Amino acid sequence: MKAHKLLCAGAAFAMLGAHAQAQEEGFFGGVKMRYGNQLVPLEDDNLRMFYLGAGYELGYNFAFGKMSAELGILYKPGKSYITDLNKMETERPINTQHTVGNQTINSIEHSVEGKKNWLNGMTLRVAYEKPMEKFSLRSGLQFGALKFRQEMIGDVRSTAMDAPPNGTFPLWRDTYNGVNDTGGLSISPFFGISVPVLSNHFIETNFVLLNYTAGNYIHVAGTEEGRGPGQSKKDYIKENGRLIPHIEIAFGFRF
Repeated sequence: MKAHKLLCAGAAFAMLGAHAQAQEEGFFGGVKMRYGNQLVPLEDDNLRMFYLGAGYELGYNFAFGKMSAELGILYKPGKSYITDLNKMETERPINTQHTVGNQTINSIEHSVEGKKNWLNGMTLRVAYEKPMEKFSLRSGLQFGALKFRQEMIGDVRSTAMDAPPNGTFPLWRDTYNGVNDTGGLSISPFFGISVPVLSNHFIETNFVLLNYTAGNYIHVAGTEEGRGPGQSKKDYIKENGRLIPHIEIAFGFRF
């Protein structure tokens, strides 16, 4: 899901209603737009520092506060990047320099692997909100069906030590491309405050520990000659659980 699709989908929800500090008991609903910014850099996942979100909220005003559930979407864009082939796992060396006569050959000059990551999916937030004099305290849990998606394309080859004078004939060559999805149910705690700004509008500030699973496709170079592009038996997905702190700003209105 691209960012413009997320914003269009968020605008299609009806905007979330008034944050009145003293309301009659009963049901309420509305829509919320979110912007979150990551507090701790994490280069390993190659994601942007921010995420966007939108959701539809349904809740009930009790005498002791508000209980609500919010069904929404979340999109965290990523970066395109080139893998450092010196760190690539290999069955046979691909980055060793060989000398043919007076010529030095480095097979990395003939190899490349590029990837792009992003995170998106559906969320369900359950929250309790306690009205104070001029603001409300709130806390809850976000249940996410978040998908970490990675696109990859690679062309990795070796170079023969005893090749003809130009030294460019490969002993083996791996070409591969594809998309890998990693994810599942995740639970992210959050807490913050909500402040009314207009008769039916409010602004939220939340601290969110965003929980997701990152997946990285690892190609083991030169493992399975002749079996087909990207079909090495030793390729695998490396998964890592994340719990990343974010500060989130949300705007909405209730009706």
